[in-house]
Amino acid sequence: MVEIGPGSGALVVYGPPALDGEEIEIRPHGGAWTGHHTAVRARHLGPRVVHAGVFGSLAVGLYDLRLRPSTPGPESPSGVTTVAVSNGTVVETRLAEAEPEPPLTRGRH
Repeated sequence: MVEIGPGSGALVVYGPPALDGEEIEIRPHGGAWTGHHTAVRARHLGPRVVHAGVFGSLAVGLYDLRLRPSTPGPESPSGVTTVAVSNGTVVETRLAEAEPEPPLTRGRH
């Protein structure tokens, strides 16, 4: 479930099937990694399966994402993705290491 509205949005982060069960960590852009995370799970959308983590409600702003390391250590800049969360929207992105997934919905019918 996502909770979006004035001052908040949600984020869907796609990853390849190999990341099923791994955790994606998030922080305000340039801030400290505090351990806030979500798991990548298989999401069944009718006949399709996508692998994604969902952050259901975030304050509007810039965020950094990375695969959560099993032990604390230096950050790898190539493994960090930055994304903007917008007012009242669900933003979709992919981890730097992720294979592209087809979009969930686009346009009107």
